[in-house]
Amino acid sequence: MKCRGVAQPGSAPVLGTGGRRFESSLPDHFIIVQLFQLDTKPSDGGNVTVICYSQPNHQKSTMNMPKRQKVHATIELILRNEKIGHEEKILRKLKLAVRQGIPSGHSHLKDAVRPALYTQFRGKGFPLKSLNNRKLPEWRSLSHWMGAQIIAMAIGQFEHRQFRVRLHDDVRLREEAKGTDLKVYLRDRITRILGEGYEEDPWYLFVIEDLDTDGKSFVRPHAHGVVRIRPLPLRNIRNKRSRAAYQQTAVSAGLEKAELRAGLAAMRRLLKQATGNDINARRIVNGVSQDGNVWMRKSYHRYFNDEAISYAFKNADSPSSNLPSNRLAISQAARAEGKKLWELIRRGEQALEQWN
Repeated sequence: MKCRGVAQPGSAPVLGTGGRRFESSLPDHFIIVQLFQLDTKPSDGGNVTVICYSQPNHQKSTMNMPKRQKVHATIELILRNEKIGHEEKILRKLKLAVRQGIPSGHSHLKDAVRPALYTQFRGKGFPLKSLNNRKLPEWRSLSHWMGAQIIAMAIGQFEHRQFRVRLHDDVRLREEAKGTDLKVYLRDRITRILGEGYEEDPWYLFVIEDLDTDGKSFVRPHAHGVVRIRPLPLRNIRNKRSRAAYQQTAVSAGLEKAELRAGLAAMRRLLKQATGNDINARRIVNGVSQDGNVWMRKSYHRYFNDEAISYAFKNADSPSSNLPSNRLAISQAARAEGKKLWELIRRGEQALEQWN
């Protein structure tokens, strides 16, 4: 069977943009397919998920078995949790409302609380209704996955970064010798160091992970997440050389950009400190480079990064006797802001009256 390397109409659910690409971007493939029907019964009659074992038509394989392509992360979660399947439809409707109803010059927003924030969620199409035109569920009824999506949208209103961090191998080996649970150790180090690093409460969410992409083999404990980057006032930079460099940036690019760059560098240092990858750590341990232990990047999309969240959740429901439900860590400030945003989405402008 021949198929194209791009999505065709009706071949997969519309789950939004962003996230990881498939392993292959080649145009044409000959594939062997295995079809199965989703457990849920959407109004459009259902979708079919296709798992492709692909071989490019211009290249012969030297493998006995064809290589399996990575499956869409959100589809995997939907297959495991019907509730996420329903919430994913709400998320799609939310995306559409944002893209079609961004307000411009609405007079009723001029004196509203925080008029510069969340304008994308306050225009035409809001308050958002569910698919059957009923009020959306309350915050406490959302799954961890949907709650994380809303919190990520709140963080997305500001400068932020996605991150993945691993413990430095020297730290890992030292704590293993003590009998320390590395997942708990990593979670507590990140939350404590980020909490101590700012005068204001930090905004972050992350998922502790110790399984590979397929969820079958154990790997070094690590964390996937997103964190808000706060500007760092230049007067608070102790190193004179660094402060002088950022002051020069302020002259050429403006004070706001200079303080954001300083804040980004400070966040990277905090994550390195939390994982033992600070400036004094060895770069190679037992022949393994430690350079990739702290990884940060800009989001694919400012507000909607559902695939990045879904990827972080890929093994979140795996058993873990000594970690909280779903291995999920969310700062109190980020959780409170996510709840406020959800109330604005489901109730409209009247929700702003409860904000302080």
